[in-house]
Formats: sequence, structure tokens, C-alpha cells
Amino acid sequence: MTIALTTAGGLMTRIGRLMGDELDINFVRGGTITSPDYTVTQKSRIDLSVADYAAATARKDLIDGIYGAYTQFQQAQSSFLSSLQGIAQQTLIQMANDDTKLAQLNVPAAMALLVQQMKTNSTSVNSSTVSVGAQTSVGTPNGTPIFVGSVIDGVDGKNLEYMFPETIYFLVTADSTGTATKNQEPFNVTGNSQQTDTNAFNWPLGSGAQISMSLADAGTSSGAGNALNNSDFETFTNANIPDNWIATVGAIGTAILAGGSSNAYTGSNCLEFASDGSTLTAITQQFNTTPSTVQGSGGSATVLSPLTPYCLNLWLKMSATPAAGVMEFSLIDGNGATINDANGTANLFTKSLTAVSTTYVNVNGVFRLPANPPATVKLKVRISTAIDNTKNVFLDRMALNKMTQLYQGGPWLSGFSSNTIVLKNDQWSMAINNTYGGFQRLFERWYGMRSLGLKLPSSGSPTVNDNLIQ
Repeated sequence: MTIALTTAGGLMTRIGRLMGDELDINFVRGGTITSPDYTVTQKSRIDLSVADYAAATARKDLIDGIYGAYTQFQQAQSSFLSSLQGIAQQTLIQMANDDTKLAQLNVPAAMALLVQQMKTNSTSVNSSTVSVGAQTSVGTPNGTPIFVGSVIDGVDGKNLEYMFPETIYFLVTADSTGTATKNQEPFNVTGNSQQTDTNAFNWPLGSGAQISMSLADAGTSSGAGNALNNSDFETFTNANIPDNWIATVGAIGTAILAGGSSNAYTGSNCLEFASDGSTLTAITQQFNTTPSTVQGSGGSATVLSPLTPYCLNLWLKMSATPAAGVMEFSLIDGNGATINDANGTANLFTKSLTAVSTTYVNVNGVFRLPANPPATVKLKVRISTAIDNTKNVFLDRMALNKMTQLYQGGPWLSGFSSNTIVLKNDQWSMAINNTYGGFQRLFERWYGMRSLGLKLPSSGSPTVNDNLIQ
């Protein structure tokens, strides 16, 4: 059997009606517009009334206390909204149990059954639209670190649809003039204040989250937040090939070179790919491998964790801007095939070089290994579209960082040191954006989907339309 969803008496039909009532009530309490029946919030009406009483011959005394009465009105609706939530929860539990006897009559068991049936039957609700905004300086920080956010979960390779839409802040808490190690400085990440009452008209506000992290240092090997070995390309025991990297396409000393200190972003060396207009030069580094100075061997001792996002960050520049050329970064298996994540998405990203000049630019992307990764995992760096003849690309300060999740169901984050050190109290911000799908928002609100570790299957063309919320 299957739980009926959109028919008369179906789960979503019934819950949608309750959710529509909740939206209408919270609009009147001060929330956003959810119905064409309304054109202005109650709070706005009161503000207009107060302005009227202050105009002409002011008699504002006649309206004193209206805001207090309004607050009481808002609070008075809480018990009714809690009742709606309770009815919705019992509706899910009982309809799930009527269909398939549950081991426990509770929301987690009923929701797990609903999600499983929706997946089996290719049923979906409207997707939430999530994204990460640009890193923005707060004030005039000294340093130029790179902060990266990902809104794709490692477990299923899909969007984190229940994230809090908020602005998060990165604050450096110590620097190398004091107790911190240079290029590994600690920082706090803080979200906006949280509304703990999920039935409140101004829910969700922010996550209320705060975590401590440290900048990943590309100058270290298999440590200090960097899963790679010699990825700052400083050590060339053998001429023109960095230690613990294997040349797979292109001749060492011709296509693959030590770029030297004059071309380095940091330190005294970098990696150079010299283009002849056709060779798709490539190097790899294997994980879970003992490092070595022997040419053609070695790698990184790090074992990458499955179902966990990793951010690859680096800087690159050109000897001159080319008319053609693309760099590609990927995770491959022992046969050279690109590894897919849990959602079947290739662990691969590219950077077009046609707008890159002689100044270093930052490049990054995120990888996610599946639950059962292959025995051999390598990072592959290559030219995937040939660069103009005699125009060379330089790469430096590469690091692969295991990302940290801000909170359960929230964005994954990494921070990387650059060529300019940070100082204590340097600060940056980043917008975390989420336009919820209608059912996704209300299911998180009433059932706590993030805490359950469950997601309703979603789509841009859902089978369960948000118009059922009415």
C-alpha cells in the first residue's frame, strides 16, 4: 500500500489546508504576504495609524499602548498554532500507520516511511532554492584568506534544502603576532540569532550557530587542514617534477616544469605547465600512499572520508592571456575514471583560462566521495582544453581541505590562508540564501526535518504542488 498524498483526504491535502491556516495567521501576526487577500501586514497598519495620530494636531496619547496590545495579540495565537502543528503530526503518524504498521507511533518512524515511499514512487515536492553569496569584507581586514561555502550535502550529493537563510560571519580570533601559527590562524563562524519557536511569525531568522575553525595551510603536507602532499609545489627533488606527484601526460622538463621563485604566488617555487598548443598535460597525486622522493612514486598519506565534502583551493596565472585553454581538477580511480558522488555527479570542476592574465587568481571547487569509494583515489590536475602555443600556466598554493558543517543540515565551510596574513579581529561575511519550497519550509517547521536527518524528495517540477497549501 501507499500513503495517499494529493487526493481528497490525502496527507498533503489535509496538511496543506492546516499549513495554509498557519501562514494566514502568521501573516496577520506580522509575517510575509502569503495570500492575495492581504496587501499589508498588521504591523504596517499599526505603524500607519501611529503616524496618523502624530500628524496635524497630534493626539498620539490616544494610541499609546497599541504596540503592547499588538504583542499580546501575536502571543495569543501561539496555542492555536501549536494545536495545528500537533494535528499535522498526528495526521502523518496515523495515516502512515494505517498504511503500514509502524514499530513506533512517532514522527521519526512515520516520516521515514513517507520519505521512503515518495522515493519509491518518484513523488516530489517543490525544491528549495539554495546558494552561497560572495565573501565580503567587514571593515578593512588586513588578510586576504579565502572562505568557501557549499550547500550540497555529502551524504546524498543533493541540496541542503532546510538551511537557515542568514548572513554568517568569519572572525579571526588570534594571529601569528601572538599565539597562532602563521597561515593556520583560528577563526569563529557565527550565524544570525535563532528563533527557537518554530510557530513564531518571524521564524526562522538565523541558525544561532557558532563554531571554531582554522585556516588550511597549503604549505603543510597531510596536516594543518591540507589533505595533499607538497601541494605548494616547493619541493622538486627530481628536476621539474614536484615530489609525490606523478606525470601522466606531458614530458617532464618540457611540458611540466618548476616555475621558480619569480613566478611563485608564495614561497620560492610553483608548478608550470608549458603549452605547445596541443598537449593536454596532466599530473596526479594518489591518496592513502606513503610519500616518497623517488620520481614516479609517492603521494599523500591522507585517507579521504566518504560522504564528506572536501574543498580544493589554489591560485593560478598565465604567462599571457590565451585565446583558448581550460584547467580541470578531478578525483579519479585507479583506472583513470572520474569518481561520482552519491548523487551520480562527477567530482570534477574546471577553470577557463581565457580571462586569466599574469596576475594570480583564486580557483576552488568541492568534491564528495560516495559511500563506497574505489580502493584507489587520486587527485588529477590537467589541461583539458589546449592552451595557445608558448603561453604557460602557473599553479601554486593548492590545498584540499575537509570541510566543516556549520550545523546539522547547514552549509559546509572551508577557510584557506593566502599570501597576506590575517590579523586578530579581521572579519568577513557571507550570505547563505534559501528560498524554501512551500512544503519543504513547513515540513521543517512542523516536523523538524533537519534534526530527523531526512528530506522530502524534491523537484523543480513536483508531483505534489505547493498550491495544496491554501
